[in-house]
Amino acid sequence: MRDDSERVLELVGDIYDASLDPGLWVDVLRQISEFVGGPSSALFSTDVARQVQRFNYIWGNDPEYSRLYMEKYVRLNPMVASLMMMQVGEVWSVTRVMPMKQFHETLFYKEWVRPQGQGDIVGSLIERAGTVVTTLATPILERDSPASEQAKSRLGMLLPHVRRAVAIGDVIEMNRVEADSLGDAVDAMSAAVFLVGRESEVMRSNTSGRALIEDCPCP
Repeated sequence: MRDDSERVLELVGDIYDASLDPGLWVDVLRQISEFVGGPSSALFSTDVARQVQRFNYIWGNDPEYSRLYMEKYVRLNPMVASLMMMQVGEVWSVTRVMPMKQFHETLFYKEWVRPQGQGDIVGSLIERAGTVVTTLATPILERDSPASEQAKSRLGMLLPHVRRAVAIGDVIEMNRVEADSLGDAVDAMSAAVFLVGRESEVMRSNTSGRALIEDCPCP
């Protein structure tokens, strides 16, 4: 049987692949769920101040419950207000915030968690920007709750790689947006513009620049 370190090595490659191809995140979450030991996993962003949430990527969820969560239960989730107290990279479960017995008395647990057969949850903040936090979380089935130390340890082994992959994806997307914006601005200029590389090669020209080259009588 493979040990945890071998399984992590296999997963790491897929995690970094997802940083370059966001379409791979759903399958990565499937593998994380299987490794941690939960029925689903999600990478989501929460505006704690406004109590609104967006699922960036999710696997294994019931779409109806996901819809209900965003529309209603995010405001009833006692974990949300506590997210701002968490440290990025810290692995937590429900008992980090309140005793499990107290959690079981909440409307959130009775109406949203328990009907799905879930009990505890293992999660960690991936990044924080103002009052918006991005979280990786895997719920634990009721029969397996509270979350075991093994489940928390396994999520912890993956966190540094997930955090880097998310950061890489953000940087690449930002650079792509900036490059597209620059290109649009250059194309909109009436004057001929040429962007030249270090070796004096033309990297990009706008419409006016290309027209100038086509009209040039030079050999």
